Amino acid sequence: MVERLNSLFELDGKTLGILGLGSIGKKVAKRASGFGCKIIYNKRNQLIPEEEKELGVEFVSFEDLVKRSDIISIHVPLNNETRGLINKEVISKMKDSVYLINTARSAIVDEEALFEALKSGKLGGVCLDVPRPENERSEFLAKFKDFENVLITPHISSLSFDSEEVWADQMSENVRRVLEGETPLFILNNL
Repeated sequence: MVERLNSLFELDGKTLGILGLGSIGKKVAKRASGFGCKIIYNKRNQLIPEEEKELGVEFVSFEDLVKRSDIISIHVPLNNETRGLINKEVISKMKDSVYLINTARSAIVDEEALFEALKSGKLGGVCLDVPRPENERSEFLAKFKDFENVLITPHISSLSFDSEEVWADQMSENVRRVLEGETPLFILNNL
């Protein structure tokens, strides 16, 4: 007899909330649409209607995304506006058993609030691809080691042989651009 795992569910019919619909968020949306997810998103600037239609996404407020999503995937840069964005108050407004995926930066999610939400059972699961600095990593990992519904990777979720080639090409292009007085690709003002 196969034991049913409560943490497994179909994506079909679930609402995926994408926080930050830049280049990575758009790729997530494209892939998730193939699984039958309803995809909502929030970002500083709403996409044009044609692009929303092409991606199959709906723009919503941050508050609406938090309340409606079965899964929340974070893809925003770390800055003064986003530091601690997912905090105790925000988590309390989420659906019970929501899954939280953070492939951005760890400081976007209040670590203590995340830990408490896991302990209380508020969150169905958490995926973190955002390690702490080396000198803080052991303490961070120890805090979450007893949770079976937490997956932590060392910020390598996009690592593949193909991605290394893309990164090398982008780096070469940026060197060329700087040497020729052009603006480099993918400038981001992180704090």
